[in-house]
Amino acid sequence: LRWSGGAEEKALGVHVLFDGDDPVLFADRLAKALQSRRWANSLLKYHYFIDSMPEDRSRRIGRESAARIAAMAKSGMWDANDEFADKLNATLHALVDEAQVEYIRVQNLITFEKVHGEGKLSVLPLNLQLPPP
Repeated sequence: LRWSGGAEEKALGVHVLFDGDDPVLFADRLAKALQSRRWANSLLKYHYFIDSMPEDRSRRIGRESAARIAAMAKSGMWDANDEFADKLNATLHALVDEAQVEYIRVQNLITFEKVHGEGKLSVLPLNLQLPPP
């Protein structure tokens, strides 16, 4: 910005009100942008905390569920008699391993939600303002 006195200053576009703008619409737009920023910041903290929780490797997807995931992937992805079947089977194992990691993360998420809902996270300064579902 260059002021009428000649001084220059940097400003974010969201904080600039042009002469032709409606001040009420500008205020609404600014309030919405700031709320979105609070939500994004809270979501970052929320997911960082979930991802930083210790993983309980003893809780795993059941064998039947893992077999069902593998069967669904095989039926939709490739022919078992294909010349690349070995490479595809390695990819299938990586897919099931990724599903195991996501399962553990979801278990941490459920645990966090339960403890947070009971108000037992007083040790953590989490003033989360999460967006509506």
